[in-house]
Amino acid sequence: MIIHERIRQLRQEQHLSQAAFAERIAYAPHSVMAWENGVNLPGAFALFNIANVFDISLDWLLGRTDER
Repeated sequence: MIIHERIRQLRQEQHLSQAAFAERIAYAPHSVMAWENGVNLPGAFALFNIANVFDISLDWLLGRTDER
């Protein structure tokens, strides 16, 4: 699964803690931790928020393309 890797990569590139990343997308820090650890998958609304806030494509986030 690539989603958790892409979320972690995006967060680290932005130099954000999990808490700061969570705040930017209006989610709880424990959600981001679970996504990054592959415990849970983000839902459609969370994926939309991440893509929208960080101006990336959903296809990149889901691993369908390497172009952001």
